[in-house]
Amino acid sequence: MTDRIHVLKNQLTHRMSEEFKLLISLFDHQRTTPLKRSENFSFELFIQLLGRHRIRPLIIEYFDEFKQILDEKELDHLKKICQPFVMRQMNLTKVTFRILELFKQEGIPVISFKGPILSKKLFDSYTSRESIDLDFLIHPDDLSKADLILKKENFKSDLEISGWKDWNLKCLKKIAADIPYQRISDRINLELHWRFFKQSAIYPKSCTEVFFDTKKSDLRIAEVTALKDEDELLYLCIHGTKHSWFRIKWLLDIRQILIHSGNEINWQQISEIAKSNNNYSALVSSLFLVHLIFNVPLPKLFKLKEFSDEKIINQMEDAIHAFVNDNLFHDPNNLINQVQKFNYGYRELKDFLWNILLSKHDIILINLPPSLFWLYFPLRPFSIIYRKIFSR
Repeated sequence: MTDRIHVLKNQLTHRMSEEFKLLISLFDHQRTTPLKRSENFSFELFIQLLGRHRIRPLIIEYFDEFKQILDEKELDHLKKICQPFVMRQMNLTKVTFRILELFKQEGIPVISFKGPILSKKLFDSYTSRESIDLDFLIHPDDLSKADLILKKENFKSDLEISGWKDWNLKCLKKIAADIPYQRISDRINLELHWRFFKQSAIYPKSCTEVFFDTKKSDLRIAEVTALKDEDELLYLCIHGTKHSWFRIKWLLDIRQILIHSGNEINWQQISEIAKSNNNYSALVSSLFLVHLIFNVPLPKLFKLKEFSDEKIINQMEDAIHAFVNDNLFHDPNNLINQVQKFNYGYRELKDFLWNILLSKHDIILINLPPSLFWLYFPLRPFSIIYRKIFSR
């Protein structure tokens, strides 16, 4: 083990609170001893930590272990805090399969990524992985048809695209990756994606290529179209790195993939894809973080010599800073700065130009009819100034 790994591990250990150490030890892949509660452990702070990292439903599965270190009153409170999130995940699961079925009836190819489907794959339970919204990937050409289905299901969006002309929709698809929806009756948020990230060049495959490489997954309730293991892992690594891994929940996803599917993944293939799109550091830093924090063995292809790459080390240091720093989390401005510190930039000129000319936020702020859509371009500077002033 290199000196740099020792430094990172010591940095992590010394910066973790007692509550965080307990949380990490809970998911330590090499742990063979019962959980231990330190004298300085605060149950109240531990509860806050579960919410901060969005792992409340998952904690229910470890309830028997907590019986060894928590008193009866604390156990009751823990269950009271976590159980409603299990129920919410059950409702999200029901809505997920409802949307998938409606899209299937209309001949719309769709992939549900993250959310209950990913939870089932990684934890063998639809309710273990906490989600605040649902994410669906469709082909860009199916956007209007999918939007109509969601409207019939009482989902509403600030982006009202009904009646838009093809040119209007083409502009939207260039400047954004998704449309957010919300259903007020049950407080469910949903995002309809036509690509994974706003900058199209971040992810190495187009939507068409992703759908071409999908697989069928039998989830007992129904057979669904799912991402290939390699595509799913790379997406999760890029997403987590882009957000500096400020939630442990995302690293737990990678942990589960390595433990349960590590031998089935074509590591040579995923490495070559990541390198071709300048995402190799995101892939490797994610794997090393899981190895460092949860003691999960690395795939044989990846060696400790990777630590000679300064970009990988910097990304790991950023992640450690993000997920142990509660002040960072509670201060939105600091959090945004940390998330944006890892900036992929605009890897293609067309991404850069489109985002200068127009933003999804412009369309939400000023609701122009399709015939006046061209006015968004000259109004762009005023929209930026307005948002800067009133976002303070």
